[in-house]
Amino acid sequence: MRDGFMFDPQKHAKQEDLDRVTKVFTEVLMERVRQADKFGADEDHPSLDPTLTWGLTKGEMNTEVTISRAAQRYEIPTAKRAQDLRNRSSKAHLSWPTIVVEELAESVEAAVRWGDGPLLRAEIIQTIATCFAWVENIDRRSG
Repeated sequence: MRDGFMFDPQKHAKQEDLDRVTKVFTEVLMERVRQADKFGADEDHPSLDPTLTWGLTKGEMNTEVTISRAAQRYEIPTAKRAQDLRNRSSKAHLSWPTIVVEELAESVEAAVRWGDGPLLRAEIIQTIATCFAWVENIDRRSG
């Protein structure tokens, strides 16, 4: 629920939209099962490459320098740069990769600033939702 708004599929979506969303959810869940079979169900990787934060205090981690190092390490723009790129894109030139990269950059920045926890989790959910919307858009365009 956000600002008093509760999504009710019966009121806010057509059946074809619900079918499309259900199809994508099913495919995502099937892929997670495939990944669990291949890599194990309990994969345990850090949210950031530990070399980015070795020897840094919590206060030192929450700096633009560390955020820039993380962006360089993962070969993505910083969240600020990704937002600038998105904002400068005209409607005709805005693409899903631009939006997804922005969301991913925000997730990396949240990992640097706050570590594991609710803020990072929220950013990752936003990234997933954006990828989900991209798949839905592909499905709508392809009929």
